[in-house]
Amino acid sequence: GQVPQGLDALVAISTQRTAGYSVQYALGLGVLTAAAQVIPNGFSIYIWADSSNTDEIAFTLDGVTAPIVGTHASLKPGQGFPFQLDNTNRLKFISLVAGQKVNIAAVI
Repeated sequence: GQVPQGLDALVAISTQRTAGYSVQYALGLGVLTAAAQVIPNGFSIYIWADSSNTDEIAFTLDGVTAPIVGTHASLKPGQGFPFQLDNTNRLKFISLVAGQKVNIAAVI
């Protein structure tokens, strides 16, 4: 089979790194700011809503704006995506239902 485009580069980059970062947060009804973790230039952070969730999670990426469900981008259960950001503490999350989980992972 053919290797998906870009996968070779990701594999090459990941083999040059020896450390990783991963955390899971359970959200309450207030805004949660992720703990600080510096992410090296060129590396992605992956966030995804836990598949066991029953409701969406809204988030912001600028480190300042409080997320609002229905206004800001959101993840439904099991959804997620990669993006580049210099520090995980720029991530803020909220849900309208307590106990929703969000996962964060990165190669550092």
